[in-house]
Amino acid sequence: MKNPPKPLEDISKTKEKYSVRYKKPVPKEKEYKCQSCFQNNSVSIEMTFCSETVDVIEDCTVCCNPNSISYTIENEKVVYFEVVKTY
Repeated sequence: MKNPPKPLEDISKTKEKYSVRYKKPVPKEKEYKCQSCFQNNSVSIEMTFCSETVDVIEDCTVCCNPNSISYTIENEKVVYFEVVKTY
């Protein structure tokens, strides 16, 4: 008689083991004022970029006008953040 097949590995334990070792970066929310209507908005900042300036254009949630946002990340901290009215 042959040996029965081995049960499959419990992947829930494997996921826990690797989730601690390989954490996914969590985007950081940064608040800014719209340069057209001056209402508060927020933008999601990706913390994986390091020492390079990232440029994005976000529309205001109140007036829908675009805002140019530039930021730089170093050592998982925002070291530069600027919002400029986009024409």
